Amino acid sequence: MTKSKITIALLALFAFSSANAEYVVKMQLAKNDIIFVETRSNENMCQATARYVENYAKNIGVNITVNTGYSGNNCNVDIYNIGNFSTQSQLQNVGNYILNLNTGDYTRSSVVYGFHGGFGHSLIWNGNVNAASLWSQR
Repeated sequence: MTKSKITIALLALFAFSSANAEYVVKMQLAKNDIIFVETRSNENMCQATARYVENYAKNIGVNITVNTGYSGNNCNVDIYNIGNFSTQSQLQNVGNYILNLNTGDYTRSSVVYGFHGGFGHSLIWNGNVNAASLWSQR
């Protein structure tokens, strides 16, 4: 009887710790991987998209601020500041991540700010990530 109580207690402890754990997995994404965006009770799809992008960027070592606006069914993902990216690869990975988000009926566009004069340039254009072009302009 004591052995079964210990087993049940260990299973309960494991289940509790697994249910409340947050796991961070750092990985590069291929262009065709899909990430399903889930909203929290206090946010819309575009706000959830900004949260996902900002968290992903932090997980790959980029500390950026992400804001969104929306027009119709398009989420505008605004990324501040290009100077916070260390490599073109980081910028490409964030762009791929944005493209890979499944936001239901919402499409996504993205602008990166922080260029000379404070201007922003499109990171995603016609379904492509323009990381190389933006990197050369920074």
